Amino acid sequence: MGSRRVWGLPPWLFWVATILVATVLAPIPAVGALLVIGVIVTGIILYLRTPREDLYAIYQPIPFTGVEELIVDRLEVVGESFYIGHIALVVGAAGRDLRAQLYWEPRNPHDPHGLAVRVDLVGGDIVRPCGHIAADIAPAIQPIVKANANKGLVTVATATVFGGTADKPNYGVILGSGVARAKRKPEFR
Repeated sequence: MGSRRVWGLPPWLFWVATILVATVLAPIPAVGALLVIGVIVTGIILYLRTPREDLYAIYQPIPFTGVEELIVDRLEVVGESFYIGHIALVVGAAGRDLRAQLYWEPRNPHDPHGLAVRVDLVGGDIVRPCGHIAADIAPAIQPIVKANANKGLVTVATATVFGGTADKPNYGVILGSGVARAKRKPEFR
């Protein structure tokens, strides 16, 4: 289990520094006690607002030693708008036809059922998250990803990135054949 880090410091060092600052401020006449209280309260707030390192930890019961291909047909990745910089980096380095790695995130706070599956794009030596499997599809994919992880295998799939152009500035990622489904045009009568 990871721990919270404030300003990159381990918790024990953060609290030692907080107490040291409070001790230095305590002797100041008239305001020392208020400053000590302020430093302690600020320390508590910073500590509680800083996420734990393992908040989005991936499920990895044993070290990964191989890969297992997941065959899917045009499975759309969701949440790409949160990873535009990551996607642009991988596309710039390796193009639009890529590999993807899938990881189960049992501690993802956005999924109360613990079924979140993160998708990472792989372009050469660059591996960056690009989104997640949709919540309605994750219950079908998560057991496969978890079973592979139990065998020491990373679940992989083919991925195609579209968008990121002047006409379509947002990126999209499709797992599988890479051919995006044609969207029906609205009919007007």
